[in-house]
Amino acid sequence: MNKKPYDFSPKILINSTDIHAFSFVSTSNEKNIIKLVAFQPIGYNSFNLALVDYDEEKDVYDDESTSNNGDMGRVLATTWAIMLHFLKTFPENTVCINGNTEIKKKLYTRLIANNLLFLQTNYDVFGFTNKGELEKFEIYKEYFMILIQPKN
Repeated sequence: MNKKPYDFSPKILINSTDIHAFSFVSTSNEKNIIKLVAFQPIGYNSFNLALVDYDEEKDVYDDESTSNNGDMGRVLATTWAIMLHFLKTFPENTVCINGNTEIKKKLYTRLIANNLLFLQTNYDVFGFTNKGELEKFEIYKEYFMILIQPKN
């Protein structure tokens, strides 16, 4: 990644003890937005990565908002840094990345593709095709979901 990530810190979610979460603040001249990268369990040692905005007024997390804060590169760099931190801290786990919108799917796929050589030094990277087939991640393919796990 060529962008500097924001500082992030662990976040305890009151309603859940099995979700690992990290928060950071997206900043611009217009506004500051609290963001959360959460790892939600979806199976044995498998966690879904979710990037959400926190709405302080409503006290809710929103995974469908588009903040347009002008710092997408730093937000993606921070998400990347948090994912690597999570995998280093919990090397027995697999991170599953499946953007909930087409834009997020494309961003995540491009992020993985642009950093695939780095990832492959320490991680196995797979993609689930739209037909439900699991295969090694290929740069120019679109995937329903991407799986990243530390090499054994």
